[in-house]
Amino acid sequence: MGFDVDDFDFGLGHEEEQGYETPEDDVPQDGEACIGCDDIVVDWEDAASWGGLAKGSMVDGKHCWGEPASDIFKVRGGNYLTDKKKENSGQSLCRLLAVDFLKAPPGYDFSEIAKRPGGPLERLHHAHAAIGRTPPFVVIINFIFKNGDEPGTMTFYWVRREDDTEDGAVKLFQYLMDPALNTPEGNKRRGLCVKVIPGLREGPWLVKRVLGVEKPAIIAKKITTNMHRGMSYLEIDIDTTSSSAGNAIIGTVRGPLKSLVIDLAFIFEGKRAEFLPERILGTVRLSRLEMDKMPSVEDLTAKAAM
Repeated sequence: MGFDVDDFDFGLGHEEEQGYETPEDDVPQDGEACIGCDDIVVDWEDAASWGGLAKGSMVDGKHCWGEPASDIFKVRGGNYLTDKKKENSGQSLCRLLAVDFLKAPPGYDFSEIAKRPGGPLERLHHAHAAIGRTPPFVVIINFIFKNGDEPGTMTFYWVRREDDTEDGAVKLFQYLMDPALNTPEGNKRRGLCVKVIPGLREGPWLVKRVLGVEKPAIIAKKITTNMHRGMSYLEIDIDTTSSSAGNAIIGTVRGPLKSLVIDLAFIFEGKRAEFLPERILGTVRLSRLEMDKMPSVEDLTAKAAM
C-alpha cells in the first residue's frame, strides 16, 4: 500500500501565520551581536565544543551547528491580540553556548540532562565558581528520541543575555522563571508557552510537510514536555517517543538527515498584551547531521573528566 503523508496528522498545533523568512547565505550569526553575554568567564569558541556536536560553517557546514540571526523569524507584534500582525523578531533573549547530540545504551534516561557530569552546564558553573562569580542563567531544550533501540538526545544550551530593555518578551521570561511556578500546574503553564518555528533550508518536500516548516507550533500540545527548574537554569525535556507526531518526525528526518539543513527558533508565546511583542528565545541551525557520528554519553563524560 502506498504512503500518503496527507492521510496523517503530523502537525504540532500550528498557528496560521508564517513565522520564518528564507535568509540569505551570508546571514550573520546572532551570537556576533551579543549584549551582556561577554561578561561570561569562558571563551565562547571553546565552549562551543563542550557538547557532542561541534560548531561549524553556516553556509556549507557538515555535521555541525550554527546560530542564525533571530530577525529572520516572524513573531507576534505588540498589537497582535487585536490586529493579528507579526513582525521580525528583535535580538534573541539568549545566545547559544553548546549543543549535545548523543547516544546511549538501551535503557539510558536522557531526561534532566542538565545534571550530566562533565556536561556544558556543569562546566559553565565550574568555570564561574573557580573565580567566585555567579553563573549566567541557562535555558536548556532537550529533545529525547530513539535511534532503533538506542536512546538519543539533541540538546541546546542557551545563555541568557543581559538586556538593557524590559519589553514584553523580557517580562514573560521573568514570569516563567519565577520559582513560584515550580509546581505541576506551573510547569504545565510553562510548557504550553514553548513554541518552535522550524525552517528547512535544504531538504526534500516530505520533510517540509512533516515538520510543518515556517509555522510556529506549541510543542506540548502533541508531545510530552517536562520542565526542570534549577538554581540558574530551566530545562525543557521534549520526549519525541511519547507520541505518534514525535515518532513520525524522527522517522521522517532520519533517512535524509545527511542532506538536511534545518533552522529552529524557540519562543515563549505571549498570550497577554503585557507580554508582547514576542522575541525569539534562541535559534540554532543543524547542518547535514550523521547519526553514526554521535558520540556516546559515556565517552563524552569520560573525556570531560580527563
